[in-house]
Amino acid sequence: MRLGLFPAGTTIGWFVVANGYDTVSRTVKDTKWTVYSMPDLNPEASAALRQHAVLLQDPVRERLLLGFEEFAATIPAVTTTSTT
Repeated sequence: MRLGLFPAGTTIGWFVVANGYDTVSRTVKDTKWTVYSMPDLNPEASAALRQHAVLLQDPVRERLLLGFEEFAATIPAVTTTSTT
């Protein structure tokens, strides 16, 4: 994705709507969880749990990589059991 050029000092924020895209209707769903690249906007009460995004820079390839964890840390973890 190319967003163009921005003046020095410009801050860009991102957000992710957890499980927010309906592939059948091709629409964004109204869900309970939205997480943001700015930790202070995230729903967890503890500041230590609010980080949901990481931005990595690869200067050799001139690339930025943005990663998100889309679920709030206060949601109970889903576990699976293997029967093998």
